[in-house]
Amino acid sequence: MFLPERGSIGLKTSDLSFEENSAYGLCEVKTIGVSDEELDRYEKGEVFSTTVYRELGEGFFNKLGSLIENALEKMQEPIEKKLIFFVVHFDDHALYFFSTYEKEIKRFVGLKYPSIEIYFQMALNVDKRIHYIPQKFS
Repeated sequence: MFLPERGSIGLKTSDLSFEENSAYGLCEVKTIGVSDEELDRYEKGEVFSTTVYRELGEGFFNKLGSLIENALEKMQEPIEKKLIFFVVHFDDHALYFFSTYEKEIKRFVGLKYPSIEIYFQMALNVDKRIHYIPQKFS
């Protein structure tokens, strides 16, 4: 269910609410586009090696961390489940290095946000995804 905006009264809200197995949850939806560096390469018509795509790099993870923090600010209510859903457009449009990206993203999220479920959909027309599910420790 879409949640109404409450920004006019100074409250930040999540984008969606949901119920799963009788647990109430909130979901924030975020998008990460191609980098400024990639846009510059296109604009200049530069020829470059695909090695620039081998790893995601500091800029990507700074952006990802910032967006996760922003999403968590909107999910302050005491709730049972938090989900952040990303639509990601990598510079590597062909996703040649997807397996590396998956490892890097899972490592980053596992270290910095181990209790948050995060789903990454690669673009909207690509059948690739990354789903980080927090580990339950008893």
